[in-house]
Amino acid sequence: MKLLFNRNKPPAERIDFLEVVVARLARRVHKQVVSIIPPHVMSTCATGEDIRGDIYKAMLFKGTITKGIVCFNKRPKNPIHIEIKILNNEIGFTKSYYVSKMRENVDLDIATIDGSMISVSVYPTVETDKLTEVWISLLWSPDVSNTKVKNYLIESLEKAAEDVALIE
Repeated sequence: MKLLFNRNKPPAERIDFLEVVVARLARRVHKQVVSIIPPHVMSTCATGEDIRGDIYKAMLFKGTITKGIVCFNKRPKNPIHIEIKILNNEIGFTKSYYVSKMRENVDLDIATIDGSMISVSVYPTVETDKLTEVWISLLWSPDVSNTKVKNYLIESLEKAAEDVALIE
């Protein structure tokens, strides 16, 4: 059997050598596991002869509304006023946008707390304009305090990945 180090060397040297070996082995077996918590999609489509006012309402837990998108069935002749309201026991908050394109994306970054009530409203800026179809979609990411944490051994994750690869 081959020895890893010379036993005639002082203990401090042997320990240093072992630390180098362990560090190299640790680099080889280091595996990183990444978990993705996807945002929740909240969306609706309102149709009618003359859409105006609240078209979407929801109650949320603690988290963040990160993005929003609005789409009309045709390009509006005049800008459309979009209003996002958040109400809860602590504060009220409103963000307004004027949209003149058929489809518009916005970055929102609106924090919510447990029990936050959101409403999205649309209003044509010209009273005679009529909206017949409005699509709204928002992305809401839950706060870490509202997520479920599960611990898995690396081996079980690798086995699950292999099982999925075999199915495909």
